[in-house]
Amino acid sequence: MAFKCTRWRIAMVNVGFIGEGKTETMILNSESFLLFLKKVNIEIVGVFDAGGEGNLKVESKKIISFFEILSDRNADFVFLLTDLEEDPCITETKTKILKFSKKQQIEIIAVKTIESWFLADSESLSEIFKRRYHFENPENIEGKPFDLIRDEFVKNTGRGISKDRLARKMLNHGFSVENAAKHDNCNSAKYFINKLKEISNQ
Repeated sequence: MAFKCTRWRIAMVNVGFIGEGKTETMILNSESFLLFLKKVNIEIVGVFDAGGEGNLKVESKKIISFFEILSDRNADFVFLLTDLEEDPCITETKTKILKFSKKQQIEIIAVKTIESWFLADSESLSEIFKRRYHFENPENIEGKPFDLIRDEFVKNTGRGISKDRLARKMLNHGFSVENAAKHDNCNSAKYFINKLKEISNQ
C-alpha cells in the first residue's frame, strides 16, 4: 500500500502593533524584528504610530480607527508598545491605558523608556563604540535613558546624538529586541519577546 506524504501547514498568528511614537514604530518595522516574527510563526498585519506620549491613554478616534483597520485585517492580537516614564510600576501604567479591545489588546511597557532597550543591546553598542561595551542596569537609572545614552555617545565617540538619529544608528548597527532581551536586567524586552512566543504557540 502506498502512503501519500502530506505536508502540514502551520497556521500563522496574525498580529498588529501600535507604537507610542516614532522610535517604537521604527523598531517594530525593522528588518530584525520582522525576521523574528517570521521565525516564531507570526504574520504582521500592520504597524501604526500613536503619535506620542499619552495618546494611548485617551479616547482617541485615531487609535480606535487603528484597531478597526487591524480587526478588518483579521488580527488575532494587537500589541500596544509604550513607556513607563515616571510611573512607579508597570501595573499603574497599564491601568492608565484605555482598553480599546479587551480581547485582542496586549500592553508592552518599556522601562523607563524605549531607549532602555538600546542600552541593553550590548552587541550593537559595542560595534558602534568600537570596544566591548555593557551597561549593567538599563532599566534602573536616574533620569531619562536617552540623556544617559547620549552622554555615553559623547564619551565613546566624541559626539552627541539626537533621538531620531539614535534609533536609525542603532538599527543600522544590528539592534534587535532579541538582543535587548538577552540582557540580564532588561525584563521588559524579555517579556515582550516571551509574550510573542507564547501567543505563537497557542
